[in-house]
Amino acid sequence: MGGAGVVPDSCGKQLAPCPRCGCIDAVLSVPAAFSSASATEAARRVVDDDDASVSRRRVAMVNVGAALPVVPASQLAMAPIHWRQGCLGVFFGIVGVFFGIVAAGAFTAYENTRSGAGAWLFLVVGFAAVLVSLLLILRIPAAVARQRLVNTGRPAAAAIWHLGWYCCRCAIVYFQAGEAPPGIAPRQPLTPAQFQHIVWTAGRYAKTRPPPYQVIAGLMVTSILAVIGVLFATNSNSNNSVPGGPPTPAPPCPKQATSSADPAHEATGPPPWTVEGYGIRYTVVSATRTTSEWAGATKPSITVTSCVTRIEPADPHAMNYRFSDAASSSALDPVPLQGSGDENPPLNQTSRLTSIVWDVAPSATHLTITLHDFFWPDSQNLTMQNVPVSPQS
Repeated sequence: MGGAGVVPDSCGKQLAPCPRCGCIDAVLSVPAAFSSASATEAARRVVDDDDASVSRRRVAMVNVGAALPVVPASQLAMAPIHWRQGCLGVFFGIVGVFFGIVAAGAFTAYENTRSGAGAWLFLVVGFAAVLVSLLLILRIPAAVARQRLVNTGRPAAAAIWHLGWYCCRCAIVYFQAGEAPPGIAPRQPLTPAQFQHIVWTAGRYAKTRPPPYQVIAGLMVTSILAVIGVLFATNSNSNNSVPGGPPTPAPPCPKQATSSADPAHEATGPPPWTVEGYGIRYTVVSATRTTSEWAGATKPSITVTSCVTRIEPADPHAMNYRFSDAASSSALDPVPLQGSGDENPPLNQTSRLTSIVWDVAPSATHLTITLHDFFWPDSQNLTMQNVPVSPQS
């Protein structure tokens, strides 16, 4: 492939050879090189497509074998690949909505889980998903603005892009004498990246590249870690907010409490109080008035110590616990990141639960505690009524 001959173009001028190898047999105009690279990449995708027909794959393999050695099409593109820019906003929107759905599901699961040991996890996932969703959705206007800027500068960039010549042997781009843009010497060898920067600068969109996905991923991870740190810090403050020195140990779960076969049971007499039904035995050991801290504020709360035992097999199962004021029927929201215990213990095993809920105004004196398994019919509940709330010790 030697020889330094030149060939005439359509205007009668001669094409200057490659400034590096001195040949013209492997020189293509940049638009032709870009088209060749795009066609080769499309053919490679067909070759790698297991669903493509045998005949299509054979033709594609022939095209790949006969293709000139050209850098990837993206390195010679006159502007950011259109479908990538057009789909960028759609991508951010779809993923943002997905994380919004994740956030809604996490908060719903938190409401159902209430004060269980894993309730804080749903809260963390919910907050993190909200941050990620906002981060992605806020990228949509930037992607749209960038595409508008590219469309505006495309004619100026095209005027420079069409003047470039690409040497497949040396993988460089150069301009003919009299066609080089200001600041570029005729036949000065340029890498594809340098040539693309010149073209994109002419279009005034060289410095508007969208942030790389690594940056976006880093922002996501940082947001999630920040939320987890804040929630754990608040949880630590909450654990230290109950005055009166070390906490008084709650009474243990009774070995065999006297239970009511009625799924709605009144808490009469001294504790413990037990209700049994639908394969569940639930015993309230104590309900005590306490205080808890959240978001820098100390508020009155109620700590309920109870025990739950699954006495009949049930698969699947997902028990939810609802606490409400017996006088006003107001639901008592769980204190975030508080409480402990396994709300869905294995068969014939007892789990001790500590549930902490916010008090209401006026303060609740008696509680109604309702147990409902997610897989039970709506009309099937276990209810402990009129559980007295003891004063803070």
